[in-house]
Amino acid sequence: AKAKGGPPPGPPRLLCSPAAAAAEPALLSSEPWDDTVILIDKRLGWTSFDVVAKLRGALKRRTGKKKLKVGHAGTLDPLASGLLVVCVGKATKRIDSFVGQEKRYVGTARLGESTPSLDRETQVDETAEWAALSDEQLATAAQELTGELAQLPPMYSALHVGGERLYEKARRGETVEVEPRNVTVHSARVWRAAGGMDGAPTAAATASEGEEGDEAYLAAAAAGQDVHFELACSKGTYVRSWARDFGERLGTVSHLAALRRTAIGELAVPDGPEMRLMAEPAGGEGAAVPTGAWDVEELVEIVRELNREADAAADAAAAGGGAVHAAA
Repeated sequence: AKAKGGPPPGPPRLLCSPAAAAAEPALLSSEPWDDTVILIDKRLGWTSFDVVAKLRGALKRRTGKKKLKVGHAGTLDPLASGLLVVCVGKATKRIDSFVGQEKRYVGTARLGESTPSLDRETQVDETAEWAALSDEQLATAAQELTGELAQLPPMYSALHVGGERLYEKARRGETVEVEPRNVTVHSARVWRAAGGMDGAPTAAATASEGEEGDEAYLAAAAAGQDVHFELACSKGTYVRSWARDFGERLGTVSHLAALRRTAIGELAVPDGPEMRLMAEPAGGEGAAVPTGAWDVEELVEIVRELNREADAAADAAAAGGGAVHAAA
């Protein structure tokens, strides 16, 4: 069965748990939001830039600042969920330190089907046999894809070639030679189970959110065509490429059906669909020391405001029969 292409599900909500935020109060410099790190559980549908732009706009309105530095420490694709580290003010100087840390992911690879984008953004363009593959073969292939690897990036990626991003060339049907990149996969484990794995977004769950009625896709997920995985890897690793290479090692094809980032270094995705503040004093290297106080309910209200905006956009899209994406 072929996976449907097209845009991802409608705009998701940024959610916040007041109880979780209150349990870890913000420790800021004397000027509110001047040195803050926010851990966000990004939902399906929004780009990382959407999240940053929305937060920047909301914080500028609340603080009255005309300029406010906001950036993220590592892109998550629209079809991926999980930990997005957003830095505000002076904390943006620490983005590189977060980017360079180990990343951990859970996800799902769909055997027997490949797509040009290596994920569900584009339609299936090749199929191959997969049903005879054993669990032992899956485990062996995963272990062969650990350690130092020369990994070929996806054509649908943000890498610059000839002054243009690769995905722009790919969408025009162009192909260019791309050099492999040295990456490290520290560990990998895989298994097949109908229920998925410890909070990982399964392909079936993704399909049920965005493609109501796609019975063939859901049936394939239940038949063992989906392989769930957990990866720990270095900066620059493309999990979509790992899923492609996993299929090739098995003598078939595959694509990334679902992905969730669970950790960056020691920073973990908040429990449940939350946004919270991470205590980081100005210039600090880890240990949090109180340097001021800020009402965490202010953050909660900002997120509730974004929730209302996203809900209104989703309702409008549903009423009009179309998809509405988050505005920058």
